[in-house]
Amino acid sequence: MLMTARAAALLRTLRGALRRPILRRSRVAGHLGRAGLALALLTGSASAAIVQRLDLNDLVQGADTIVVGQVIDLQSRFEGTRIVTRVQVRADAVLKGSPGAVVEVEVLGGEVDGLGQQVSGMASFTAGEQVALFLEHHGAAFRTVGLAQGKLHIEASAPGVQVVHALDGLTLVARNAAGELVPAPTLLPTTRGLAEFLVDVTDAIAAPSP
Repeated sequence: MLMTARAAALLRTLRGALRRPILRRSRVAGHLGRAGLALALLTGSASAAIVQRLDLNDLVQGADTIVVGQVIDLQSRFEGTRIVTRVQVRADAVLKGSPGAVVEVEVLGGEVDGLGQQVSGMASFTAGEQVALFLEHHGAAFRTVGLAQGKLHIEASAPGVQVVHALDGLTLVARNAAGELVPAPTLLPTTRGLAEFLVDVTDAIAAPSP
């Protein structure tokens, strides 16, 4: 693995940021349900969300903004008959785009006054969690690219800092030789080191568009 100067600078920044405390606590009671839209199946209970499989280049090209940072606040509220959660993430490192110091990610589903609503396929977040996000604009906020495919969890472990890709609640599909959409395995590593992740993403950003 050949680390570029940019990837090395980002890694130094993040090593310090991972030790920083969260700025404020969540005002959401309970667990934020996994949410989905687009090809997701919107039902009263969680069910599989069917979504096109994305590789790293797809995520990079589909994202307006790519950040690594920490979840500092979650707020859920009703918008009509559905619950929407606004997740605020402190942007400790910006790999693509020009966001502010804090980015706001919109998630369908959540919990308000003991009432929960789940919609499969979108990422789940918890206060204080370290994350890497591939984001696209949605009004004044962002949504993750490819539902849960656009969010990765960062975990400090004995061998080092790991980037974990959790795709619970998603059924990935791709086109076969006949052009039909069929179930397909993910093209992304389930777990990789933070340094490797930064190298792969910065290389993909620097690569010429196809």
